[in-house]
Parts: sequence; structure tokens; C-alpha cells
Amino acid sequence: MKIVYLLLLIFIASNPLVAAQVPPPAQPPQQQPRQLAPEGIAMLGFQKGLGNIPIEGTTLPVYTGESLWVVAKQDVSVSFGPKGQQAGSQQVRQGSDLQLIFPAIACCGNTQQFELTVTSGSRSEKASVILVGEERLSDMDASVSVSALGIDIVPKSSAKTAIRHIALVKPGSEEVSVQGFHGTIRYHNIVKPRTALKILYSPPPLTDPTNTRAFFVIESPRLYTNQGANIAISKNGTVAVISGNLSTNTNLAAEIGIPEVGSVGSNGDTPLRLGLNFLHVYLAEQNGEVKIYTYLPLFVLEDDNFTVLDFTDSKSGVSLPLSGKPPINLAVFASTATNGITTAIASKDIVLPVSRISVTDGKSPITEYTVSVEPDVPKANVGGTTYLLSTKTDLTVTLTKIKVSNFTITDFSTNSSSSNTIKFPQDIQVITKVQRLRIDATDEFGGNVIAASFKVRKNEEQYGGGLLRTQSLLLPSGTYTLDVSIGGVLAQTQTVSIDSTPQSVTLVINRLSSTDRGITAAILGEVVAVVVVAVLLVRQSRRSEMDEDLDGSDIPLKHVD
Repeated sequence: MKIVYLLLLIFIASNPLVAAQVPPPAQPPQQQPRQLAPEGIAMLGFQKGLGNIPIEGTTLPVYTGESLWVVAKQDVSVSFGPKGQQAGSQQVRQGSDLQLIFPAIACCGNTQQFELTVTSGSRSEKASVILVGEERLSDMDASVSVSALGIDIVPKSSAKTAIRHIALVKPGSEEVSVQGFHGTIRYHNIVKPRTALKILYSPPPLTDPTNTRAFFVIESPRLYTNQGANIAISKNGTVAVISGNLSTNTNLAAEIGIPEVGSVGSNGDTPLRLGLNFLHVYLAEQNGEVKIYTYLPLFVLEDDNFTVLDFTDSKSGVSLPLSGKPPINLAVFASTATNGITTAIASKDIVLPVSRISVTDGKSPITEYTVSVEPDVPKANVGGTTYLLSTKTDLTVTLTKIKVSNFTITDFSTNSSSSNTIKFPQDIQVITKVQRLRIDATDEFGGNVIAASFKVRKNEEQYGGGLLRTQSLLLPSGTYTLDVSIGGVLAQTQTVSIDSTPQSVTLVINRLSSTDRGITAAILGEVVAVVVVAVLLVRQSRRSEMDEDLDGSDIPLKHVD
């Protein structure tokens, strides 16, 4: 019965109609373009006469030195002052505007909250304004480390406000191409004020391109909210917007003007700040329904002769993948931010001379190895290539040891003219001799060895791991001891000599004790007995069916006295 039950479980687990199906990965929710509430009795704006931010329910951060205006849509009374303090009021006629005056705020990283109340007759609208002070990042530094995931750069500063936005850049302005479900977008991810951002957009296949319009928006991370009577919206500030109609067979070229710092661009509502911004690209049909959108990083710097390699607004650092030849001269830009407003920005030059080591047996590459150098430097093995990281180009190190499968190799050479000395940056190939040891192991039934492990030992060095059926590893010449254990208990020991030819070891591991064998024999006997009884029952059933067929035929029965 135990065997029958086990077979039933195996059938259920392997039958695709019975086994549970793994659901597909969840798709990210679609995000609509952020829009604000309709205008009220007055509007807010960062430029005189330009009011496009509603007042009622709005919380708006303003950077020190920026101008904020109230544009009256009706005759209104305006009251403005620090939160919790009595403030006087001023009358503003319909169509006129009033500049809000902010006091000086102490450095560094401080904020102060103000209350704005606009009244017209019995109607009143209120907003909160957060004044954000400047910050300083003159003491910024950065730590550099290396791992299998890449080179990690973490900016550090003693500034009161934490670093929020980080960009790792390389010298030289290059156009980047970003492909995805949104199509292909080509642009420069670093721009400077008072220039133009050129974009070449290839949309994805659309059912009716002529019914679709593409929008290109430069968005500041400045966050302000609106909680009116019926809506609650969080919105990044819009610096500039342009749009264009799509056609059936051509790419769309767009150009967005970049305003000066502290100014608003075309169709925008938020002053430009240096540092991290976003290029928001989305497609909308004539009825306003958004079909596709994406956000891409766009850094605004006074010098645009850089290209962003990595950026973050949520982690403590950025990284450079260890693939190919990493750039030597890089820079990291870091900025502090409050309510999305960049309060300070600083940069740090990063020198990353990287040397690469590869190992071969003269014919094929060797990937499982480690190297030791003196003096020691940060290093990581990625895909069989060891990357050595230095923070200065005039450093030299000496290759002192190589281990393959955790065993020291004493006989090796390099392609370097300076023997085992490595400069930065430099590519080194190590040539050595190793042979392959193949371990084949089965149990007494010819199946995989369950819960088995192996260990290869030579003097004080060893290498081991799990053993299912076949294990293959490279070893330098020498005599080794091979141990095989089952469930942590030593089962077999064998001496293996590695010379100039590959070696193979075949092991049969007896997993069952005498008691286990007795139980196994009993189970097999039970199975045989069950099969015999089943055959007899089938024969008896068939004989009964034949007798019934004869009784029901037309052949007369012979009476015997």
C-alpha cells in the first residue's frame, strides 16, 4: 500500500492537468499623466501673470530665492504668513497678481511652513507653502568597492540633509538609445540650462498612429500635492512640455527648450533646478486616453560634456557593471533634496584603473580559480575574469598565488613582460597545467546517490561539495585522497593520482544496511504476492465469465446418472 500511495503522489505531481500552475509575473500598474484640479477664485504661479497651480488643498514647496505669485480670477482678499501666526490681508483685483514675500531662512537644510488663504465673498481657498532653504555639499567624498555585482560608488557627506540623487557619469557627451515597450528614444541624458534637448522617437507598432499624439515632458522631482474637494493628487513639477502628432511610417523628432535655472519653460509650471530631472514620454489618443508612457533620467548640469552611466533616487550609491573594460576616469554627482527640490549639488572625480586577469590551460579557459596579489587590492571574479581595482594608476602589485579548485598551483607563467608584476590598468593572462578529474557515482540499484557528498584532499588543502551522479573538476598534478560520505557518514575513501592525462573514478555506493535490505526484500515480496493474487483473481474472473456464457447457450446439457 505504501508503494501504491507513493506512485499515486508521483502521478499527481507530474500530471500537468493535476499539478498546480505557476501564475505569470504581475505587471506594473499603468500610470496616467498627473493633472491638477480645475482653477478656482485664484491660482498660484512662479512667474508674474502666469498662474496654473490651484490653491485649494495644495501643499507647494518653494526654494529660497524663488518668486511665488497669486493670480486673482476674481476680486479676492489674500492672507499669507508663517503657520500659526496672525497675518494681515491684501486686496487683489480680478486679473491682477500679488507676489508673496518670504523671509530669510537660516542655512542649512532648514524648512519653514506658511499658510495662504484667499477669500472672495463667502468662498475661501487655502494652501500650505513650504519654504526650503539651501544646503552645502562642499565636503562630499565617495567610497569605492568591488564585488561580483560590479564596482560600487557610495557618496558620503556631513551635510544636514541626506543625499538623495546620485549620478555616475563618464566624460564625453553621447546620445543614448533606450528601447522598450514604449518604442525607441534617442536623447542626451545630460543637458545644461539655456540649451535645447533634441529627441528622436520611434513609437512601437500602433493600431492607428494618426489618432495618437506624443508628449515630451521635462519633469522636476519637486513634489507638490493637491487635496481638493473631490481629488487627491501628488504631482512632480512640470518644467517644459511639447507634443507632436505621429504618422504611419516616420520617426518623430522633437526639441524641448531648456530654460535657465529658476525659470519655467514652455507650458511648464515649475522652475528648473540643477540635478536630477525626468524626461516623461507618453502617448495619448485624441480622446485623451494614455496608452504608453515611460520616465527616463535627465540630469541638468552647468557642464553637459558627460553621459550618465547609472543613477538613483532611492539607494545609497551607484554601480558600474564588471563587463568588458570599465572606464578609468569617472565622476559622481550627488545632490541633497527636500520635498523633491534640489538644495545642493556637488561632484567627485573617481579614478578607477582596473586590471583584468584570465587563466587558461593553454587550450581552454579556466573559470574556477582565485588569485592573490601583494599588496592586496579589491578584486572580484566575474565569468572567469578577475578584476583588480586600484584607486591610483601608478600602483603595481605582484601575483603571488593562484588556486584552481582551491588547490595551489606552483607552475604557471604570464604573458606579461614584467613576469608576475601587474600594473594598472593592464590585462594579464596566466597559463598553467591542470587535468580533469571525473567522479561517477551510483547506488547499488544504478540510480543517483542520495544525500551524498565528496571531498578531495591534498595536504592542508581540500575541495568538496554535493555528489548526485557525476562531478567534474580541474586539479593540478599531484596525489589526492577522495572521500565520499552519505548523510555525513564516510562511505568510501580512495587515492587518486593526477598527472598529464585526465582521470576518471567510478564508484558504487551501497546505501542500504542489512536491515534496510531486509525491509526492501519484504516490500518486494509483498509486491510480488500482490501481483500473483491479482493474476489469480483475473483468471478466476475470466473462468466465471466463460461458465456463465456456456450456461446461457443453446447447447443442451447432458444428464449423467
